[in-house]
Amino acid sequence: MVTDTRRRVVERTRDLTGPAALGLGVALVIVGLAGCLAVGRGSLLGLLQVTLPHNMFHLAVGTALVSAAILGPRPARVTATTAGLTFLGLGVAGLAGAPGVTPNGADIAFYLAFGLALTAVGRR
Repeated sequence: MVTDTRRRVVERTRDLTGPAALGLGVALVIVGLAGCLAVGRGSLLGLLQVTLPHNMFHLAVGTALVSAAILGPRPARVTATTAGLTFLGLGVAGLAGAPGVTPNGADIAFYLAFGLALTAVGRR
């Protein structure tokens, strides 16, 4: 009886992985597109530093998440976990002052927040 209830809870949680990955992927695509429009200004909303490679990275990861969400829960989990760990790595590298990583505090906070969210989605 307990195992059956636990199985249902796990199945419901896994059912949310695809929609969560889809939502985060769409958000990254929007951030990437908005950044492409703001490249000449150097920042998005005066907070996030933008460069073309930076925006292409957001577009690529967002597109990968959307595609994985469409393919199913397992690809969505794997892609979200991989992307989340990548964003967390970028955030930690930014905190450590690694060369080539934008030192802007808002960018680092964005990387860490998105990394935690994506990793949580992927590890459900």
